[in-house]
Amino acid sequence: MKTIQNKIKILASYQILTGVLGILFLLFINLKSSSTLFIIITGLYSFSIYAGYSLLKKNFEKGLDLSIYNQLIQILGFGISGFAFEYFPGIFVSLGLNLTNDTIINYNAGFNSWILNLSSNSNLFINVNLVAIVFIIFIFKLKNNSNAL
Repeated sequence: MKTIQNKIKILASYQILTGVLGILFLLFINLKSSSTLFIIITGLYSFSIYAGYSLLKKNFEKGLDLSIYNQLIQILGFGISGFAFEYFPGIFVSLGLNLTNDTIINYNAGFNSWILNLSSNSNLFINVNLVAIVFIIFIFKLKNNSNAL
């Protein structure tokens, strides 16, 4: 039981840390070109913080549900017909396809990536964040085991 609580604390700390670092990064790059973009990205980072905070407050059912939603948002990045969305806070490893001119297989790894674009650019791509998938599996296991808490 103590191991489950420790794993939940690690998950909570990770989500809070990635949320805080993401907001600090936004402030550092001074994202004033689009207030709508700033609000949306800040909202996503804030959601991550809230999910982690819920877990630290021992509201396990709500916190784990929020954590699953938080990771679901992070699984898929895509661009089609001028709209692009990618939100990979924290550590990410992604595999993807760029279908703009040729079919190109992409591999990316890093810390903190986001794209939110609405333009006439017609890039066609899809990226899958493998770390988010691993986190979802991890969270579902925690959720199944946390019923005993």
